[in-house]
Amino acid sequence: MINYINIFTYINSINMSQKKITLKKNLEEKESNSSSSEESNSESNSSSSEESDSESNSSSSEESNSESNSSSSEESNSESNSSSSEESERESNSSSSEENNNKTFVLNDIKIYNEDCLDVIEKFEDNSIDCVITDPPYFLDKLDNNWDSKKIKKDKANSHITHLPKGMKFDKDQVKKLYEFYLKLSVLLYKKLKPGGFFLSFSSPRLYHAIAMATEIAGFEIRDMINWVYSTSMPKGMSVARSIKTLKVSSEKKDELLEFYSNFKTPMIKSCFEPICVATKPRVDTYLNNELNFKTGLIDFSHKVGDNKVPANIITTEPIIDFYDKNFIVNKETKKEKGKYNTHLSVKPLKLIEHLLLLFSKKDSVVLDPFLGSGTTALACKNTGRKHIGIEMNKDYYEICKKRLQD
Repeated sequence: MINYINIFTYINSINMSQKKITLKKNLEEKESNSSSSEESNSESNSSSSEESDSESNSSSSEESNSESNSSSSEESNSESNSSSSEESERESNSSSSEENNNKTFVLNDIKIYNEDCLDVIEKFEDNSIDCVITDPPYFLDKLDNNWDSKKIKKDKANSHITHLPKGMKFDKDQVKKLYEFYLKLSVLLYKKLKPGGFFLSFSSPRLYHAIAMATEIAGFEIRDMINWVYSTSMPKGMSVARSIKTLKVSSEKKDELLEFYSNFKTPMIKSCFEPICVATKPRVDTYLNNELNFKTGLIDFSHKVGDNKVPANIITTEPIIDFYDKNFIVNKETKKEKGKYNTHLSVKPLKLIEHLLLLFSKKDSVVLDPFLGSGTTALACKNTGRKHIGIEMNKDYYEICKKRLQD
């Protein structure tokens, strides 16, 4: 429906503007005529009395002073307003800068954000990132993209059995939630990574397929899976003894069941490896031409493992057995690397991340970690001469990142 009121208002405003222009022209013509008349009278009355001249000069002087004072006043007001405006603008910019500094931290070639990764990555230029290495939230019990270690530790009833370690409760929706979230992230990263750029995602054995599928559906090529092997892991299978004791059967029957099922547990084998999904953005030409154009797409095999062995898709960061130590071990991390103040629940070994950086990126490459956690990737980039962009939504972990980088 046409809004006639708005149309009328618009036409009326145009008419008013035209009237103002006409009025201004008339005033200018009047002033011009007046000036010509005064000049003519002045010439014809050149022999007027001194008294008349005196009055005329006095009047002219007062008018001139008045115009001068008026002009000076206007100029003074203008300068005052301009100064006030500039001061206000400086205060506004200062406030904005302080607010920005609370959300970002820069140290040489390292920049970290305390924001949502999807919001930050959206602002990056397309084809500007060389490599992505990250350990995303797995959407296990309480461990989604908004998890907080302090809240999790305080939540005594975070699972159907309260003595379970955090993140062990099984939920069939975990895979779906993880897949949907990671697909959204992967689509975004696909635009920002350079052709041939590597995208490495840590995962867990029973959720790896969600990570890999989301990455591949977004357009990436799955090139390999690296198994990070370790021995210091807690068995996750649960005994059924507690359930047997609650059965409404005779004591003899309970004892019989307890003895028979003493070594049976729920189907969760002790996990001794963590899969890393190795994906790449498709190259635009041959491997060599892509490398020459973008400096991405090739792996640096000069960095050895174990007893000077070529890197494999098995990595370990601790001594296990002679065979593994000779072929797959990367230097073991130290407790000092993590820091006593580090409250993060899943800190990756610094030497492991450094090893991945040396293989899949180059010096001065731009490496992104959308889930920076306590800052291990940032610290590894600092140690290996990579430029780094890290994003961590949790304020406490963000502060830990800053402290680790400054230590």
